[in-house]
Amino acid sequence: MIRQKNIGIRLALLCMILPLLLSGKSFVKTLKDAQSGISFTVRSKVVPMDHSTVTVSVHGLNKPVKLRKKLDYATVDRAEIADLNGDGMPELYLFTLSMGNGGYQTLRAFATTRDGRVVPIVYREPAESAKVMRGYRGFDEYFIVGNNLIRRFPIYRKEDPDCCPSGGHRLLYYNLVSDGDGFRLKLNRTEDRS
Repeated sequence: MIRQKNIGIRLALLCMILPLLLSGKSFVKTLKDAQSGISFTVRSKVVPMDHSTVTVSVHGLNKPVKLRKKLDYATVDRAEIADLNGDGMPELYLFTLSMGNGGYQTLRAFATTRDGRVVPIVYREPAESAKVMRGYRGFDEYFIVGNNLIRRFPIYRKEDPDCCPSGGHRLLYYNLVSDGDGFRLKLNRTEDRS
């Protein structure tokens, strides 16, 4: 009986990871900032079970920089560069998707500095209890417009099933601000749309 249970558990795990193993999901993209000449090459590969690894190579600074990060339960979906604070130095924004249900998209970001460093940009999710997160159940989208990073998600009412949000969308607008030795994304304003 115990042996059959172990086989059942192993079979269930195999069914969960088999699509990832077969898809070999990877992400490779090179982005170059025309103004500064700085380029970013992003490589991400799903590691079966629970995470992916992302490697970012940065060229055009004083010396090449290579970053390696582990993304728990997520994989890189998209990458963009921008100069949200207008300092002439590009930032890299990595948009990641959760590997589970709900389509939760998150963000990892890095800024280049005039002294040749690559520093992480601090991005803090609003607390789930915060007013701006009321009706939140995932299905996020991030995009850059002008000097803003915008996060958009559907608003669910209490009675809404997961398939069918009926409360419109909420937009959260972020600006990039200096924060001592680094940078952070600061929530600037919110907007609800029907």
